[in-house]
Amino acid sequence: MATETFNTNSWDNAGGLSAAVGFGFDDVSVSGVRSSSGAWGLGPVNYQAGATTDRLMPSSGTLDFDLIATGSGAYGSGSGYKAYVQLWNDYDDVVAIGLIHDPGASPNGYTVMVEGAAGGTPIGGYWGSNMPRIEGAAHHFTLQWTQNTINVLVDNLQQYQMTFGNGIDLSHPSISFLGAAREHGDTIAARFDNIDFSSVGLPPVTVSAAGTPRASIQGTVNLTGSGVGYASYLNLHDANGNAVAFGFQADANDRSTDGLPTLHYNVAQNGSFAAHRYYDMQAPGGGAVWKLSYYEGDHNYAVFSINGTPVASADVTLSGRVFFQTEVNAAQNGDTVHSTFQNVVIGGQWANGRAVSPNGSWNTSSFDFWGLDAAQTSGSVQGASFALGGTLSGLPAGADWDNIESINNGQFAGKPAGAIGMIAEWWFGA
Repeated sequence: MATETFNTNSWDNAGGLSAAVGFGFDDVSVSGVRSSSGAWGLGPVNYQAGATTDRLMPSSGTLDFDLIATGSGAYGSGSGYKAYVQLWNDYDDVVAIGLIHDPGASPNGYTVMVEGAAGGTPIGGYWGSNMPRIEGAAHHFTLQWTQNTINVLVDNLQQYQMTFGNGIDLSHPSISFLGAAREHGDTIAARFDNIDFSSVGLPPVTVSAAGTPRASIQGTVNLTGSGVGYASYLNLHDANGNAVAFGFQADANDRSTDGLPTLHYNVAQNGSFAAHRYYDMQAPGGGAVWKLSYYEGDHNYAVFSINGTPVASADVTLSGRVFFQTEVNAAQNGDTVHSTFQNVVIGGQWANGRAVSPNGSWNTSSFDFWGLDAAQTSGSVQGASFALGGTLSGLPAGADWDNIESINNGQFAGKPAGAIGMIAEWWFGA
């Protein structure tokens, strides 16, 4: 299961409907009071707001999400409102699926809607009196599409699922999470939560002709674990609150991954977490060569590669001296994680052409927390091997890997639910 990155937009007047994307790219909120005039369907645009995937999606895939009412238990107010997901291939092939309140389709509440066109011919409809009554403040949607069909399942009501084909072309759709209001003064208040894409593959990664990375770390990594959550990462960071970590993470509280670790990154900027994301890739078994590279230039970013192939990237800016680390984490007491890092090498090049080199030896004794341990098993510096892991234990009641450093007014700041092996670069700028 995976998340996608989005661009937000509004087709309402300034100060009206707006959209926001969550920190982990797994929720989109649409809200506001419609500012423009004229009924929906009669003007040049649909007077809506929302977020659209940055990339065109492949010709098949699955999308799961929860549609949550955020307006004191309501999805909106006034004469009409709707919250829906739209798959847009072209002007003749588009389909919108969600919930609608409208004087014609659902005068007393809201109902399920499907609106669109297949090859220029209208398709869709609404749940009527012969369908289950849709009410309450939360509903789950599963959409499965192929190049020529889309299947809609609401609240796992298998007998009422809807399939549409009729010549529709969904070979390269964009996907948008949208909310609209019918008239001036009507409101929309909805959140698309727990957004999960599957079977959509990895987005393409472009590595610019930036030459040698400013910093890199690589090694052959193998990961196992059990429990609610566990993870293994390669990490690059500075001393100014900026960091990027790429690896694989399993988290039963965050992703429906059947307990399997999924490609994931964390980015921090200026001392605060800036973003995290899951990708549609599970951890390779039996060990694989991971490499994390950081590039500086007009566009600063990091690239994560598996067995020499770039698979994912993230925007990040590091400054000054770079630190390199191997890392494991576990979610809560009783969870286990075990990860080996073999033949770990750091590298990179400064803008002046000087090669990055390690400073001193690896530190594996200062960053063992909550029953997890880091140990160097062989090698000296370049080419060293490590074993990191154990069983997480000793976290106070109510603590897990998300909150341990912030609870009790930061009593455990600097003591994450993890173990780390770290080394700094030789600092020519000192």
